[in-house]
Amino acid sequence: MCNSLKMKLHMTKYDSIKHFLESGSLVSVNPNEVLLGWGERQLLSSIEGITEPTFYFPDFFLEDKTPFVLYSETQIISINELQDALRDFSSSQVSLKWLHPASECFYQEFDRVQALFKEKKLLKAVPYAFSKTQQNMNVVLLANSLFNLLSMYKDHSVFLYGNWDKKEGILGATPELLFQYDQNILETAAVAGTDTDRERLLKSEKEKIEHQVVVDDLRHQLSKLGKVSEGKTEVLSYHSLYHLFTPINAKITHNLKFEQIVKIMHPTPALGAYPRKEGMQWLKSYQTRIPRNRFGAPAGYYHRNTGKCYVAIRNMQWNNHEIMIGAGCGIVKQSQKEQEWKEINLKIAATKQMLAL
Repeated sequence: MCNSLKMKLHMTKYDSIKHFLESGSLVSVNPNEVLLGWGERQLLSSIEGITEPTFYFPDFFLEDKTPFVLYSETQIISINELQDALRDFSSSQVSLKWLHPASECFYQEFDRVQALFKEKKLLKAVPYAFSKTQQNMNVVLLANSLFNLLSMYKDHSVFLYGNWDKKEGILGATPELLFQYDQNILETAAVAGTDTDRERLLKSEKEKIEHQVVVDDLRHQLSKLGKVSEGKTEVLSYHSLYHLFTPINAKITHNLKFEQIVKIMHPTPALGAYPRKEGMQWLKSYQTRIPRNRFGAPAGYYHRNTGKCYVAIRNMQWNNHEIMIGAGCGIVKQSQKEQEWKEINLKIAATKQMLAL
């Protein structure tokens, strides 16, 4: 794919990068390059017959009728080249006044989830919370955040993604791959279990249980596609946090469309709840209390029988009147309320630093 997209337009040109920052998309395609989209855009319900690279940014519940985004200009560019192009727009790090997440709502939901555990309706759930600021998004602020993300991207195993226009948007770098596939091989990974200390994470029974729920679920979902193989569980470093990480692959024996694979995979218990059917009922109920927008939604691209899809966490979302940063925590029966609330706040703080906010 890289060769077919090389440099339609030099992004060092002022007008090109300005148009991209006003309305555009980006996703990681490999450890050194990102795919950009800008210019005239079309929102599509299907990618049937489309030969150009197409971005995928649905809502969390996959209810958006036009989740695919096709741009008049697309380009693969290296991390260093994009950073150089952003220098004319970025400024010094800004200082914003943030409202703290609502702890009372989280504590209530924690107790509610624990009751569902006792009733054996759920085994795991991921409540979330948001920190917000009344700051309006602008080109300089977006360029600052993206420039900082690119710097972090060079040193961490994460995936960049973003989609915005003049009214709203999302930008982040996630450690979680929902899936990637090429021909008939699909790759994914269970990323669940979090701590600020690597050795403590490896010793924690609670974190191991939380992680295993995700592994078991992914193995089950992938068995619908073909033969499944599982790698060794390792520790993934992400900024100031550590996560348990298990790679899982499947050889696909069915001819499935991109969006069909998304529906089989999303949402995993790493960002949703388990079991999936009962978990979706809980997720939609929680949505009425704290709208998540695209937090944890799929984000990716498709091009000529290959595609990648990430889990949209560690991000900022914005609209015409506010910017918000969310984080979730995996809760199982053994979870402690105060510890989980601390984890959410640590993730939010790390995301603000990552985005130069």
